[in-house]
Amino acid sequence: MHGTHDYLAGLAQIHTREKRGGAPSPVAAGPGQLGRGGFGSTAHALEGLATEPLLSSVRVALSTGLLDDMSFLSRPVAWPRFSSWQGRLPPGPEKRDLGRRVLTALHEGDAATFVTLATSLALASPRALGGALLRARVALSLRLPLAAGTGADSLALALISRPELEREWLTAHSLGALPSRRLAGRLLERAAREAARRAKEGDDSGVRVFERPTVRAAWSRLIGDRESLA
Repeated sequence: MHGTHDYLAGLAQIHTREKRGGAPSPVAAGPGQLGRGGFGSTAHALEGLATEPLLSSVRVALSTGLLDDMSFLSRPVAWPRFSSWQGRLPPGPEKRDLGRRVLTALHEGDAATFVTLATSLALASPRALGGALLRARVALSLRLPLAAGTGADSLALALISRPELEREWLTAHSLGALPSRRLAGRLLERAAREAARRAKEGDDSGVRVFERPTVRAAWSRLIGDRESLA
């Protein structure tokens, strides 16, 4: 995991490694070298990076094929980072190319990749989770075993943290047919687990989500549902 963060931090600043006086070029350095030596040593090197340097780095990474083979990376870590890059790029071929790759990962990635990326998008770009296929994948993610370790609890909390997503995923489903109400119940269960976990670590932001009137109303509605399966 640490290696993935280092690689991504280095990749975001690859424009600084242009060949100078016989020094290795970014491509010649290879993936194993991108995370070494100064600029790749911090997992959050992207923070504060201006748009133009980021665009230059993405342009180099795309043109040299550095994003084509990521088998050595932790995809649940990599794809949310790529999504954040895509959101910061100005309109152009680089933004479209990176967006296409992110969308492919969202549709075709394994459970852990999908859940982590969907959580990131729920917090940053709620509309990205529209469409029947993605809705179905979200619903399936909420049914994964609690011990699966995919991060579904974090996804559930993200879905009720944004008012527009909470109306769509919780309030609307809590008023629907039995399958919809069961989905709303699972959403609350998973979100409550994540809120409780964070509260134990001193972060009460998740608990505050459950204090919103609309969330409390959905909770009460489901607890008092006439169908025990809800």
